[in-house]
Amino acid sequence: NQGAYQGQLVSDRFSQRSLDPTDDLDGGETMLQVRRRATAALELMRKAHPRGTIVVVGHALLNQMLLASILGLSTENAMKIGQANDEVYLAEVSDRRPPSLWKLISPTSFGEL
Repeated sequence: NQGAYQGQLVSDRFSQRSLDPTDDLDGGETMLQVRRRATAALELMRKAHPRGTIVVVGHALLNQMLLASILGLSTENAMKIGQANDEVYLAEVSDRRPPSLWKLISPTSFGEL
């Protein structure tokens, strides 16, 4: 929920305010709240599926907060992760070793070679 900016075109003011992880954008959800929600969802998935493969489909901010939780990044650093609409992440999470992350980048991301 992007508060007063929900359904609006992205403005400079929104872009600036959205960088603050504690800003609720006048009635919306803060990034810290999104991160808590993403972390809770990951915990539920891992509990329900302690082994095997889980597919998660998300969008930019949610993906950033999921990666923050998986990799132990700060919210601010996670927000710096750039992603296009056609990118895919593979995260391997294990109790025996640190998480691994791969990012598939579409050939169209390279433009003319």
